[in-house]
Amino acid sequence: VISNCYDSLLAKLSCNNCLTALYKYSASFFELRTSDRTMQQLKNAGGLRLLKPADADSIIAYDNLIRGYKLDETTAFQETQTALRNITYELFNYSVVKDGLFTDGDLFITNDKMILNKYFNTLNRYAKTCTAYVQKLERIKSEAVNIMNYFNKKYHIE
Repeated sequence: VISNCYDSLLAKLSCNNCLTALYKYSASFFELRTSDRTMQQLKNAGGLRLLKPADADSIIAYDNLIRGYKLDETTAFQETQTALRNITYELFNYSVVKDGLFTDGDLFITNDKMILNKYFNTLNRYAKTCTAYVQKLERIKSEAVNIMNYFNKKYHIE
């Protein structure tokens, strides 16, 4: 999708549906929001030592998985999105994109194909970053389900 849109725009520097979709989907993201209150209570009160080592290790491993994701989210992911946003400010005409929807008019405030190329390079990196984060989120979800099922079965929690 990104390559086809790039080729289309190079041929004719004007607004088209592919760019509208790319702009919309890259404009923001929803961060992972978690609460670590229970984990902090377990750690601070020594509750983890009440569990068998393997059980405590599985909870700690899950917590580390979440913390690793959050660190990646606040560094690489946000850096890429900030870079993309900054290029957007250089490339797009405000009067055309001000409401988040592309209207008729001159989309670009510059005809500099270097900026367009930079935008699409960054957009490509952003897409790959998003794919990696979705995979990480799927792993986090899978681990959470596994841990819940394990403890529900082991301790007969309903």
